[in-house]
Amino acid sequence: MKSLTQSRLLKTLLISTWLVGVAFGVFAQNINRTFVSYTLQNGTALIEVSDGTYKITPFTNQIVHTSFQPQGVTLKKFSYAVSLKPGAASFKADESAAGQIILNTDGMQVVINKQPFNISYHYAGNELIAEKNGYFRTDSLQGTTLVIEENEVLYGGGTRVLGMNRRGNKLEMYNRAHYGYETHSPLMNFTMPLFISSKKYAVLFDNASVGTLDLDSEKNNTIKYQTVGGTINYYVIAGNDWYNLNSEYTLLTGRQPLLPRWALSRWHSARCNYHRYILVWPWYFRAHGQPGLVPRFFPTT
Repeated sequence: MKSLTQSRLLKTLLISTWLVGVAFGVFAQNINRTFVSYTLQNGTALIEVSDGTYKITPFTNQIVHTSFQPQGVTLKKFSYAVSLKPGAASFKADESAAGQIILNTDGMQVVINKQPFNISYHYAGNELIAEKNGYFRTDSLQGTTLVIEENEVLYGGGTRVLGMNRRGNKLEMYNRAHYGYETHSPLMNFTMPLFISSKKYAVLFDNASVGTLDLDSEKNNTIKYQTVGGTINYYVIAGNDWYNLNSEYTLLTGRQPLLPRWALSRWHSARCNYHRYILVWPWYFRAHGQPGLVPRFFPTT
């Protein structure tokens, strides 16, 4: 009887521990990955683990960049999508909590659990997202996994006809036209290795290689990004609201100047079928102080 009671108590404790882990996003990464050391160099936190090094850099108080460098691999220091340079924010490390390193900015917070090893991202007192199993590599692919909440809605991934909520889809990451689509098209035109959460944060994977972005297609609250090459790195972008999130994202990736007003004119795409239009247009633009234009001509029958 005593043995049975002890067995039930042990099961209860194990279940309670698992539920606490789920609630606070504490997931063990690769079971063979262990924490080794931590240093802060030139604004970047270097987290050495048993199979490589995590490099975590704040770009602003709302943007944090994370990359993983496997042992024996040299990373290429360039970006496909980002124009912003780090330096607008810095980390303040807090090691007062046992078994944790907390990297604070004036907005974002990165929590590193030493055992089991885990990285999670927080903003305004709320956890946004966390690594699940972290970096992985197979014979032909490499990638990372993140864990999300059960009720999150996910947007993004580029041009597709899948509805606004992309959660539950495994999105292919390469560009291809889809002619003749109707009410469904999982891959068309341009793709983006980016997803946006209803919790008002975004994750941008800075990698142009062919791959997939799995937005919880297996219904286990997991984001899985994998590619055939390049560097596994991503930006976590937090927003106070949708406008602020968009502002931070465009600050990171660059804001293209608007074309001049005259370049947006409908006249540029109009058909020049009538002789009087050719005579009037130059005078019209000159009268309004706008540069001249070269109209497109279409033969008439």
